[in-house]
Amino acid sequence: MVSKNSASAVKKSKVSDRSANTTAEITPLESEKKRKDSHIQKKDKALAVANHITKPNGVEKTVTVSENTVNKSEKASSLHQTKALAGVLSRFPIVFTKDSKYFFCCVSNTIKIYNVTSGEVVKTLSTSALQGGHRDTVTALCLNPKNPLQLYSASLDGTIKLWDYNDNILLKTHQVNLPIENMVISPQHPENAYIVTRRSGSNPETKGKTAVYRYAFQKSNQPDGLTRITKSKDSSVIAVSADGRFLATASRYRISIWEITNDKEVSKEDVRTYTSPELVTCLAFSPTEPCLAIGDEAGKITLYYCFTPETEKTPVTALMHWHHRPLNTLSFTADGVYLLSGGEEPVLVMWQLETGHKQFLPRVGGEIKSITISPNQSLYALSEADNSIRIINAVSQQIVRIIQGLQYAQVASNTYPLYTGLVIEPRNHHVVMNGVPGNIQFYNPYLDSHVLDLEVAPITRISRPDENELIFSLVRHVAFMDDGSWMATIDSRDDNVTTPELYLKFWAWDPDAQSYILKTRVDYPHSADITSLSFRHGSDSDVLMAITASADKTFKIWHLTNDLGRHHASSEASWACRSVGFYRDNTPTVTSFSQDGSMLAVAFGQVLTIWDPIANNIQGTLALPPQQCHIQRLAFLGSTPFIAVVTKSHLYVWNLLTCTVWWSYNMSIDHLAVDQQTGVFAVVCNAQDSKESRFIVFEPTSPVPKFVHTASEICKAIAWIPVENHEVSNSLLSSNIVYLNQNCDLQVLHASGDDLEVEQELEGAKLLKGNTERSFFADIFGKSNKSAEDRRWDQQRVETAEALRQEAASAPRSRATARTKQGSESTFLDAPSHVIQSVDSIFELFMDSIMPKRPDAEDRDAEMDETDEVETASHTESEAGTTFDMMAAAVPLSVQEADQDIELVPVFDSLNEFFTKTAGLVEH
Repeated sequence: MVSKNSASAVKKSKVSDRSANTTAEITPLESEKKRKDSHIQKKDKALAVANHITKPNGVEKTVTVSENTVNKSEKASSLHQTKALAGVLSRFPIVFTKDSKYFFCCVSNTIKIYNVTSGEVVKTLSTSALQGGHRDTVTALCLNPKNPLQLYSASLDGTIKLWDYNDNILLKTHQVNLPIENMVISPQHPENAYIVTRRSGSNPETKGKTAVYRYAFQKSNQPDGLTRITKSKDSSVIAVSADGRFLATASRYRISIWEITNDKEVSKEDVRTYTSPELVTCLAFSPTEPCLAIGDEAGKITLYYCFTPETEKTPVTALMHWHHRPLNTLSFTADGVYLLSGGEEPVLVMWQLETGHKQFLPRVGGEIKSITISPNQSLYALSEADNSIRIINAVSQQIVRIIQGLQYAQVASNTYPLYTGLVIEPRNHHVVMNGVPGNIQFYNPYLDSHVLDLEVAPITRISRPDENELIFSLVRHVAFMDDGSWMATIDSRDDNVTTPELYLKFWAWDPDAQSYILKTRVDYPHSADITSLSFRHGSDSDVLMAITASADKTFKIWHLTNDLGRHHASSEASWACRSVGFYRDNTPTVTSFSQDGSMLAVAFGQVLTIWDPIANNIQGTLALPPQQCHIQRLAFLGSTPFIAVVTKSHLYVWNLLTCTVWWSYNMSIDHLAVDQQTGVFAVVCNAQDSKESRFIVFEPTSPVPKFVHTASEICKAIAWIPVENHEVSNSLLSSNIVYLNQNCDLQVLHASGDDLEVEQELEGAKLLKGNTERSFFADIFGKSNKSAEDRRWDQQRVETAEALRQEAASAPRSRATARTKQGSESTFLDAPSHVIQSVDSIFELFMDSIMPKRPDAEDRDAEMDETDEVETASHTESEAGTTFDMMAAAVPLSVQEADQDIELVPVFDSLNEFFTKTAGLVEH
């Protein structure tokens, strides 16, 4: 079946008469289009507010997440996926444009267009399945032989799409209904595509088997549009000759060659098969000679001359051998003089076929997966196993451009997990994560480009085949100072033979080299594995601190010092251990500094301890109710007095001013990330069975989700990055969410402000739900224009004042008066220890409260004079007593309560002031 895009009726690519001289001018896209909700969805979002969960003031609220609750909260989300970054670049061969200025690259379900000169992404095709893009991985690309300004793309979703890549228009979609693993199109037969498909399903007899089909574009809506040529157990290599006469496929040890015809049916007799002594890994046709080059697992290249009647049954072969590892790719130059080969060795070999002479280009970076030669024969593009594409000048044989993707994409995640997660470098907001073993990579999420590859643990990466497998060092933790001036790393290595290695390294930023330089290395900072690493926040530049927690049941605080001994100059500085802490016999699992650096939180099992990092004193402990729920993650929520704690089954938000759980959720959380600018935080819940992940964004003060987003992929790590300049005006948050999925794609989630109409409808629904009764005040003066945040604070103020009023009314006046007199004496001592001021600042106040000063002679004389004045005033009031009583009868009730020492409704300027003044007055 064929489905045409609506845009094809408006604009199509024009076919040039001189296709050889066609130049493709690629216009970069400024930003991806934002997906907007339909009018029906907006109404559904407004109705979903009634099911949101609210929390009474001061009362701990535990919420159980249900599908109904989250789904209805999700309708109110304005979180959209705007970018697909990084990904696997070298999995499939690239394709050059006709003028060799740009090339196309398959990245997940998208197609990225790179500029050869600058190496930047200028455009992305198939960005969204909702806009006609592919729903699964794109596996093959081919230029349209009829029009070089059009591009064919094949995908595992069973479709072949035709694009006008210059204008980013989808022209046509062909439904094959079989997952396509490879595709080639002959220039002499552009009406047909030859594809390799693989069966899927639950039937073990047919699952995994492959077949080669001929797909006729003009007969796509007919039953005979798809014709099977051959089938095999495992076949993914396919090639077509330059003259369009022959098609060759490889399946393990068998090579199949078919002479292309326009017959409807293909019989087995039409397909010739040859057997190879080694496993076939790649093949390529010579553009000038009737020759097929075959590469195998032993590193050998065999030339088959089998396209004449004399050599069909007994082909003439020629053997060339240099590679010691399996071959991955073969490619002929356009004149047929040279054959380029690449394999597991980081060496490009150029064979001169007539003379047998070999040229080598060593140290190209890594294992070569595929080789693509530009149409003008001036460039070689090498797709390598380290997820990079290297552009080589064919004349000078120099690497002119390197396009590097995420290095972690080529690492076996089961053997080398993503220990570091996603860490944001504060200077330029680059994403920092594990690269190849022993390295960390800096990636720019705004330009979608590689920035820096830092080798933390230098090691040898190549071994002989007869040697044991190398055990690499692993970078387990990375942390940055607030200003990016210092970076700390933890790397370890254990081969189970020698003594395990464990290093703590501090790196300083070098503005001249634009990189981090190693300044301090601490060997064996702990006697066991390190579980956490973090720097101290705050603006106090005189005290630079870092903390490490270990399985040896201790945590250590490190500081930068100049006191290195007499053998060092006074100007030298190094990091040294300042103090060692422990809590009973428990093991610290995770640590975190507060935003201002005044508090340090260390989790020991189910106990959260609060420390003073300067005085090295414990300030308090917060224990979770279930003993078996150990703390796995914790983070201070910006500059707010809240801290988020994650266990195996719960999310807790603690208020450090009251030392109580402010609210909690019963949910299993895989990842936690905090936007330190605002205190907003996001949690991720992965569903491994359905291969989905749910992103929930909270504010510290409310258990009601601010945003909910569901993605049909697994999230492996998450972080916050500041929004771009062009997104500031329409963004509902100051930062975007960036996460890494199982395909090593960096996805960006943006809270778009384009849904303000939906937000207004949601606010209107809240007002209708909360205020169903009409009032004369609203009819006369209209409804209030206060925001939801202001109304929530007003409600909390009213509830606080009501609680104060009821308490004062129920208690005797004597007790209320005594409480008023003793308020100043006990309030500052009733607060938690970690928020009380230092002893020297409150000593005099405390002593004055328990030991009043004895008045001297002058004070006694002044007191006697005041007593005489009070007696005179009392005599005057007694004369007008009747008038005073009559006036008191007309005084409103609120003023009478004020005379009974009852305070009016308090007004607070900030959240901290509200918590401080209401702590202990309202029962939580």
